[in-house]
Amino acid sequence: VSFLQKNYRSEPALMHFINHFFKLYSPQFTEMKIKESQGKVTVPYAAIYVKTDSQKEGVLQHIMSLYERGVKPQEICVLSRNNKNLEDIAVRAFEAGINVQLQSAAGFEDKREILDLIA
Repeated sequence: VSFLQKNYRSEPALMHFINHFFKLYSPQFTEMKIKESQGKVTVPYAAIYVKTDSQKEGVLQHIMSLYERGVKPQEICVLSRNNKNLEDIAVRAFEAGINVQLQSAAGFEDKREILDLIA
């Protein structure tokens, strides 16, 4: 098995975030090389781990608190280990009046970036 070390598809800011954030949480994580960017790359982010009895409710509460602080919906991203969790959160968000855009892909869990994240 051979892994590609350079990511050509993702935006440089996203890759800088992934490299910075996940190397703090796993010694197995290997930083990926990043495609050339146009100009200076800044990484304005906050990664939050929400632990509650109900994952859906915890995520929704956090999204609502972000809205209250003026964060725009297009600046919020929820990641999950599987599509079912995202679908459940999307349904609950719809019920709560929160508009969502759900993106999931077959084989997502087999991508190198994801394998590195869950290792």
